[in-house]
Amino acid sequence: MLGHSAKLWSLAATTSLMNRSILLYLSAFKTLLVIFVLLSCKTRQKPSIDSWVGEYSYEEEPLDQAEVPAPSMLWEFAVAKSGDSTLGTLDVNGFQTFTKARAQLTGDSSALYVIFDRDLDGSSTWKRGDTLFVLSRKEKSTITTWKRATPMLRENPPKTCECF
Repeated sequence: MLGHSAKLWSLAATTSLMNRSILLYLSAFKTLLVIFVLLSCKTRQKPSIDSWVGEYSYEEEPLDQAEVPAPSMLWEFAVAKSGDSTLGTLDVNGFQTFTKARAQLTGDSSALYVIFDRDLDGSSTWKRGDTLFVLSRKEKSTITTWKRATPMLRENPPKTCECF
């Protein structure tokens, strides 16, 4: 009987050792899984709009009128890095118009959404959160899709153009 008892004890010890090994492997696996998830979250970056950093301008063609001088409108848009943020500033100057605004920017390297944040001079009629326009790249061109902001010198301005 003693031999049978020793075999049971040996079997129990082996089973216990196997259970501990399995628990140790599971614990190590969970730790590695958590590390992998944390690293993948940290390295996953939001789409970058850094490629849009620069200055853009668009001059609306004056209307064909007998007035001298013909009115014109200059749109200047700057995208600049400020720490971890990328900010936009829009200036619209021309015939009876002077607007300066700060814009929030979202998008990626192929499209940039220019969203009104705040007025810098007190003359804007846009509301916070209005998408003013969208810049997109098509081959070597920059396409402007007008939203709340639109060219002002024409009765029926184009919805899209190669403006900026």
